[in-house]
Amino acid sequence: MGRVLFLGFDGVEPDLLSRWMKSGELPNLASLVARGGEQPVVVHRTLGDGAIWPSIYTGTGVANHGRLFRLFMEPGSYEITKFKYKGKLRRQPFWQTLSDDGRKVAVVDMVRAPFTPNIKGIQVNEWLEHDGGDCECWPPETAAELQRIYPGNPLQGNSSKWLQRNQGDYVGLRDHLLDQLRAKTAFLKKLTEDDSYDLITTVFGEGHDFGHLGWHLHDPSHYDYDAEWVQKHGDPVKTIYQACDDAIGELLNAVDDQTRVFVFAGIGMEPNWTGNLILDDVLCKLEHRPVSRLRSLYRALIPRSLRHQVRRLSFESPAVGELKNSSKRNERAARNCFVIPHNDHAGTIRLNIAGRDPQGKLQPGKEVEEYLEWLTGELSALVDVDTGKPVVKKIYRSADLWAGEHLDDLPDLFVVWDRAVPFHRVYSEKVGEMTVEPPRLRPGDHTNHAAFYTDRELPEGVTVELEDIAPTLAAMLETKLDQADGKVLESLI
Repeated sequence: MGRVLFLGFDGVEPDLLSRWMKSGELPNLASLVARGGEQPVVVHRTLGDGAIWPSIYTGTGVANHGRLFRLFMEPGSYEITKFKYKGKLRRQPFWQTLSDDGRKVAVVDMVRAPFTPNIKGIQVNEWLEHDGGDCECWPPETAAELQRIYPGNPLQGNSSKWLQRNQGDYVGLRDHLLDQLRAKTAFLKKLTEDDSYDLITTVFGEGHDFGHLGWHLHDPSHYDYDAEWVQKHGDPVKTIYQACDDAIGELLNAVDDQTRVFVFAGIGMEPNWTGNLILDDVLCKLEHRPVSRLRSLYRALIPRSLRHQVRRLSFESPAVGELKNSSKRNERAARNCFVIPHNDHAGTIRLNIAGRDPQGKLQPGKEVEEYLEWLTGELSALVDVDTGKPVVKKIYRSADLWAGEHLDDLPDLFVVWDRAVPFHRVYSEKVGEMTVEPPRLRPGDHTNHAAFYTDRELPEGVTVELEDIAPTLAAMLETKLDQADGKVLESLI
């Protein structure tokens, strides 16, 4: 039994990796693919980054592990709060099962992972991770080593804060991301020198950070593309992807021939545009409920960057959060449906159903079905005033996509926006005309593109799903995941 090295590149666009491998600009990933292969990974368009990683490391779907987004509605309430992993993630990560089975593991910055102290090996959580928080380490003395490798953290676990403090300094942001990428690679190289580890697994989040905040400095088709900046500084996304490739090369050179190596990249990036900010107002109009004048005035007078900080404060400060949320809880309880926060690519709606929700309004069965049909039709009728085309690309029901014991904790509808052309004004007969603000804080947002790169070729016709990765990696170390939804990719074992 050899050991396994699993590298994740969070928020990295596989289409760009393929292009730059072919052009010779990512030689190390190309070398891995030449002796193995690459395979697209199935990711449904409704899912965001916060759902895919728990599916990868638990081997289960979103209706079983229960993690859709960083915010969620507490079951049995109308309270929207931060997703805390302790007691909330419904399935354990595969490295915990490996540890219980006697395998020694090293787990570094697996995205939004639960902290699992007392495992056999080490875990570093939220050190140099996209939108990380307070770093946690097992064993605790690992923290001192991390501080030596990368003193302090200029991004403070949140790359958005860098641009808020240093407006327009994308060069500084890029350079800090490159520094932390090199620091993590150095730490991982030290781990590879210890041949007692059976599994070394990590995720690099730098492509995710810059993809959200600086996609307009890469993509010439972007509505805010800055050709002058790119002419002066180069393509920062390519620079970061090439640094990721350098990390792959260093780690491949550091492991022996018996180490199995796998890389996951995704979900990718594209120009961001969304109707999420107006979706709840649309629902209010469809229910003939007044749209809050205070909320409208707040949006008109307060810059979005400042509103974003207030929103973060509401989740970080119990007092501010309670003041903001108490009225919203009561409002949700009185409505037929309401919005649950989600990634920009898709709005999410929860119906207020009797018997499931504390003060449910809609009766399960015929009434719910008729309401879903009506609501789907009304949302599909929203058009771009300038083009006359629908702004909603597709509407999905959760119950049609997933099965699992925690399906009822998810939103009921996903409204996927059409981003082909930015829409500034939307209209329908029932809603009237509404203005859509540009997503200035995040000019880039996720596609559903993902890929799995292996050191051994997969046979033609084999599909790879997110849930297949954990049981396959565990099987390589002679461990079975009993609760996995995914399959073992036998040809890789």
